[in-house]
Amino acid sequence: MKKSVFLPVKKMAVILTVILAGLASNGSLHAQTGALITAFNFTLNPNYPETINQTSGTIVVPVYNSAIITSLVATYTASAGAVVRVASVVQTSGVGAKDYTSGVTFVVTSGDGLTTKSYLVTVSKNPAVTDKQLLTFGFSGVPGAVGVIDQTNYTVA
Repeated sequence: MKKSVFLPVKKMAVILTVILAGLASNGSLHAQTGALITAFNFTLNPNYPETINQTSGTIVVPVYNSAIITSLVATYTASAGAVVRVASVVQTSGVGAKDYTSGVTFVVTSGDGLTTKSYLVTVSKNPAVTDKQLLTFGFSGVPGAVGVIDQTNYTVA
């Protein structure tokens, strides 16, 4: 009796079908439909928590008062598989400085290309620190040489 050379091929086809069915059931073969930015900040130190309003498509990022907002590099997290653009140019998180003086519009397109969402990103400068106080005073290397600070009269004794 002759052996069929197609038997191993049939087994491989069945195995491949089972593998693909398993992948499809856990969603890894399905198109990626999300078009959201879920986190956004700048490569500044310190970073302050951003406010993302998914309904209005706005993102407000506080920065320290002396930050130069004409050249900020954005770091963000978008939906899996999504493409992020500014003025039709594809963006990469953490790459490329932009001027945020008047805000910047980011457009997110889902991985399947069917959904888009725009976000207007603006910067909010934190107020300048005007409450400056001398908190401690002493001499390095001189034990016990600690000053007493009078915040009212602005003196150290």
